[in-house]
Amino acid sequence: MVLTVTLFGDRDALDRAISDELERRGCRIHSVSIESGWLASTTNAVVRLDSAAGASALRGLTAANGPGVHVVATSVEPPTTPDSARLRHLCEECGANHEVSLIRHEQIAMTPVEIAATDLPVRHLAVAVVDEVTDQRAGAAEPSFSTRAI
Repeated sequence: MVLTVTLFGDRDALDRAISDELERRGCRIHSVSIESGWLASTTNAVVRLDSAAGASALRGLTAANGPGVHVVATSVEPPTTPDSARLRHLCEECGANHEVSLIRHEQIAMTPVEIAATDLPVRHLAVAVVDEVTDQRAGAAEPSFSTRAI
């Protein structure tokens, strides 16, 4: 069975790297880059907390009543705004009903010039995110919350 992953982000360099890695592993990708809330059909997701689409999706998932899903969230460490700290807390709350992994990372260069010089950190983070997605897929979405730094 082919894994379909919904990527809530900005369609920036990191999203492209995550999509490329998912595709390389034979997954289907559904990208959402607008504030649409949570999509009820989503069972596996990457939620970029530093994006409007990711923040909207996490808020929607927290408020929704539905079956457990697999979520891998990414967040810049340390949180850059009070809202980003609240979103990290929402990840913990979501862990009561869903399988949530939060990957914290340093600020990554995202402009084309910066990416050309530092492509490795973007790729490294993308591989870590996709590893987490495929690890979660191994079983049913059991309520849990875990976090780690990259």
